[in-house]
Amino acid sequence: MNKDYDNKGLSLIELLITLSIFCIIVLLALPKFFTNDYELVQKTRLLGNDIRMARYLGMSKSAGMYEVYFGKDSYKFSYGIKIIKEVNFGKNFEMLSSFTKSRVNFNRNGHPNGGGTVTIYDKRTGKFCDITIIPGTGRILIKDKIYENEKLKINR
Repeated sequence: MNKDYDNKGLSLIELLITLSIFCIIVLLALPKFFTNDYELVQKTRLLGNDIRMARYLGMSKSAGMYEVYFGKDSYKFSYGIKIIKEVNFGKNFEMLSSFTKSRVNFNRNGHPNGGGTVTIYDKRTGKFCDITIIPGTGRILIKDKIYENEKLKINR
């Protein structure tokens, strides 16, 4: 009683193997979609940490000598005239600063020369993140939340 069946369908094992290979390929390609947002948050945290370092060094060593200068797509962390660190964000990112002379330094108490906000804008996606320095206390708020372009007005 051995009947030869004409098997035209897929077995359960073949179907599971095919679906798992497809899922692996999709999961490998999926992180590429979120790299722009990650890069924006990473650059925001890097700048925020360098501003915090300028504050801590200004409080512990030389008040007012450690400064962070904000350019259009880069910033410089310096001690007097010596540049300690220079970071270029590249052509896809733009920085907007509300600080006087686009720089910030801190006194012995950790208070900045003025409060303000630095905005890092991603030109590709239209998203941005903010870093705010509170004028009275010198507290540095790194906002990891990514905002859409409706709030930001860029003069070009």
